[in-house]
Amino acid sequence: YGKDFAWIPSLDMLADAVVANSEVTVPDELLEQEVEDLMNRWKTALTRQGIEPAAYFQATGISEDQIKAQYYDQAMTRAKSRLVLEAIAEKEHLEATKPAIDMYLGEMSIEYGLPIEEVRKALTEKHMDAIESDVRIRKVLQLLKAKASPQD
Repeated sequence: YGKDFAWIPSLDMLADAVVANSEVTVPDELLEQEVEDLMNRWKTALTRQGIEPAAYFQATGISEDQIKAQYYDQAMTRAKSRLVLEAIAEKEHLEATKPAIDMYLGEMSIEYGLPIEEVRKALTEKHMDAIESDVRIRKVLQLLKAKASPQD
């Protein structure tokens, strides 16, 4: 990885290119976690619009399982990305530092409109593990972008 991706303009596209060049098997448990995360995000967005998910399902005649099925491909892509980028983070010895985690929690605080301490209190150990993983992945993407950028 590195200089072969210099032409890629965004971090998302960079991650996609790295994953496309990798062969990885996604464990069913990870795929289910990604589907659930996408579903939770969808439900949160729906609720923010004043629509309860149960009411949406009733009004549209669409089931929760049908929505989950629509997220399957996206969840598979996310899971593959996570596995590949986490492997790079491990190889490069990239860690989730306290300042980076604090910055991430600050972003969550803004997104949810809650004080950062309330965000911290609401997070379980599983949530914190996911946040640490996200922070490491951000560091991988920054590293890949730096390696891909033309050197002066």
